Amino acid sequence: MTSPRRDLRQLLACLIGDPLPSALTPEARGRLLLSTRTAFVTRAPADGDGFAVAGHVLADRALLERTLDVSDLARALAEAMDDPTAPVVGEPVPHLESDAPDLRRLGPFTLPGLPLADYLTSAVAFAPVGDGDVNLSIHRARVLDATRLVVRVVPRHLHQLITANGGRLRAALAFGVDPAVAFAASVPLPAPGGELAVAGALQRAPVEIFRAHDLWLPASFECLLIGEFTGETAPEGPFIDLTGTIDPVREQPVFRVERMLSRADAVIPMILPSSAEHALLMGLAREAAVGRALRPFYRDEPVVRLTVGGAGWLHCVVAGDSDAPKDELARAAFGAHASCKRLTLIDGDLDPADPVAVEWALATRFQADRDLLVLPGERGSTLDPSSDDGVTARWVQDARCPAGRDRALFTRLLDL
Repeated sequence: MTSPRRDLRQLLACLIGDPLPSALTPEARGRLLLSTRTAFVTRAPADGDGFAVAGHVLADRALLERTLDVSDLARALAEAMDDPTAPVVGEPVPHLESDAPDLRRLGPFTLPGLPLADYLTSAVAFAPVGDGDVNLSIHRARVLDATRLVVRVVPRHLHQLITANGGRLRAALAFGVDPAVAFAASVPLPAPGGELAVAGALQRAPVEIFRAHDLWLPASFECLLIGEFTGETAPEGPFIDLTGTIDPVREQPVFRVERMLSRADAVIPMILPSSAEHALLMGLAREAAVGRALRPFYRDEPVVRLTVGGAGWLHCVVAGDSDAPKDELARAAFGAHASCKRLTLIDGDLDPADPVAVEWALATRFQADRDLLVLPGERGSTLDPSSDDGVTARWVQDARCPAGRDRALFTRLLDL
């Protein structure tokens, strides 16, 4: 079978053609980042020696599905979680190595007038977990100086590994990894490690890794930062979170870079906060998890989408054919995605990614006194500014055709 695997360079060629157009100043990069929703690459200014910077690279779901040769990206990720493919040892891309790294070469960006300065937003952490396995997670990081970053580390597996080692942990931060690796880095697996095998199954070709500086590292990369979490902390933030609202300043772990491995003409991805790319990278694994949790209740595989209006995180729509009660579906879905606030259930004849179709289902197949379920006092997402420190009221809208009624009465005969 021919592998659909694509590394970052191949994806950029599909998106842009020539991956290295003319140089732009840092100020012009910031304006471009905010003004476009299509992928772009800019070179470092001619008077510097920085790398090129790419934006909005993993934002187009349909293009990524064509690139990876899958019909539904979330379903493909769920299948990869069910049947992972172990990584293999390979040769790294040709690269240069420096023991005098300068993080400013990576193009940390500042958005004038907004609470965001000196950030890198696409760092994939490779942290050893023993037995040759590696834990992957994706992070934002603020550049402190030429060799130090403060990294936002939420209390999940990387945080556990750092804490278990007394705050100090040798690791690598990778920029410009294969797209499947970037998505797998956001998968909430039950224990540290295993993401590389999920990435291999998603791209239907084993991820190639190599051993250097006592770490297992991805063979495909644009830049690798080798170093350690030092046990120190520094203020991280303010930032703009997925909902587009402010994320406050917190004390977070400091990562000190010892060596930099980079391609001669490296391209560093930047992820615009609260963009479609940010939402897809965070939300795709949750769509996959909800689909896996609901699979036993549906006759066919349900189609799950986190909505644009719900910031790609808080509101979920599920389409498919199921007679299961809404409260059972709610328990399974909210258990799989604890940050979800609203669940909308529709039949499989409608597209869950089409907000007009979803609203039409609510208009014609839903009655609030019968089909609405409210769950007050639930532990939800701290990204929701209306919550009480993450405590929220969840609700379910069951907009499926009413049971026992003639389905023909609820079928739209003309397209919306």
